[in-house]
Amino acid sequence: MTFVVVSSHEDANGKDLQQPGDSVAVFTAQGPAQARYAARLAAIEAQARDEAQAAGSTGWVALLQLPVPAADVDEALETLEIVIEETDDVEGELGDLIVDYQGTVYAPSGDRPYARERAIDNLQAWLS
Repeated sequence: MTFVVVSSHEDANGKDLQQPGDSVAVFTAQGPAQARYAARLAAIEAQARDEAQAAGSTGWVALLQLPVPAADVDEALETLEIVIEETDDVEGELGDLIVDYQGTVYAPSGDRPYARERAIDNLQAWLS
């Protein structure tokens, strides 16, 4: 089995707030993938709470289980691209791969959930 953790954290203007290498990680077991998922959630939330992010930001993390093995990030991304290319219902097909998801819009006026469907749309656009 291959598990992939994908994360996104952007400021209110769409600028990527993640460090290089933070957005995608591949694992052969669910335990380490869950740990990475939790670590990315915590890192995004901590950064969003930083005073420098007073204008707000959007962050989400998804844990996916791929239908085929992938040896590295490139193979995992290729698999996700194939899923997108070969289906008419991307949200359904890609959504079916999601084991866990959490997303938040961090705003000075109060946080609110970021819909899983919007994260899938963002992931699809990023992969295409």
